[in-house]
Amino acid sequence: MMNSSELKKEIIYTKHKEQQNTLICHRAEKFFINKGIQKTSFSAIASACGVTRSTLYKYYKDKDELLWSIYHKKMQILSEGMYQSFSNSRHTTYDRFHAYFHFLQEKYRTDPDWFKFFSIFYDSWQHETSRRSSEHYQKVFQKGDFGSKDTVRFLCKNFNDGSVREDLDAETTAVALTYAGLHIVLGLLRSPQALSIKYGIHSEEMIDSAFRFILNGLKQ
Repeated sequence: MMNSSELKKEIIYTKHKEQQNTLICHRAEKFFINKGIQKTSFSAIASACGVTRSTLYKYYKDKDELLWSIYHKKMQILSEGMYQSFSNSRHTTYDRFHAYFHFLQEKYRTDPDWFKFFSIFYDSWQHETSRRSSEHYQKVFQKGDFGSKDTVRFLCKNFNDGSVREDLDAETTAVALTYAGLHIVLGLLRSPQALSIKYGIHSEEMIDSAFRFILNGLKQ
C-alpha cells in the first residue's frame, strides 16, 4: 500500500501523462490535417510536442494507433454532444435526429477541424469498422465506449414512437441521414468561401437550410 507521498507522486505522474497524451493527439491531428497522413512522420509529431521519438513510442506504437486514438476521442465528443442536446428535448425519435444534426451544425461553427480529420481518415475508418474484427478498433475502443454504428443505434431506438413518418424504415433512415449530414458538412468544408462568393450565402446558412429540409421530411 502506498503512503501519502507515493500516492501524491502517482497522481502527479498520471495527470502529467494524461496532459502529454492530449498534447500529442492535438499536435498530431494538426499535422494529419495540414500535411496528410502519409506525409506526417512520428519524428515531426515528437518534435512538435517537445519530446523525443522514443518517448512518443511509449504512448503509441505506430501512426495507426495514434490515428485511432484521435478518432476514439472524437466519437466520445459526438456522444456527449448528442446526448446533451437530446436530454433537453422531449425524447422522441424526431428529437434524436434533431440532436444529431444540431451537434454537426454547432461543431461546424465552433470546431471545423473536427470534420477535417474525418475527411482524411474516412476511408481507413470505414474499411476497418466494416470488418467483424478490427485490430485497431478493438484495441482502442473499450466496452461501453461510443463507437462505430452507435450513432445509427442511437437514431434507431424507439423509432416508431409516432414522431416520424410511419413509412420510413428505421435502419435505412438512420444510416442514410447519419452519412448525409456528415457529407453535407464535409462537402462544404472543401470550398466554403467559393460557394459563399458564388451564391452570396454563408456556408453555415447552407448547412442550416439543408438540415432543416431533412428534418422537416422526417416529421409525421
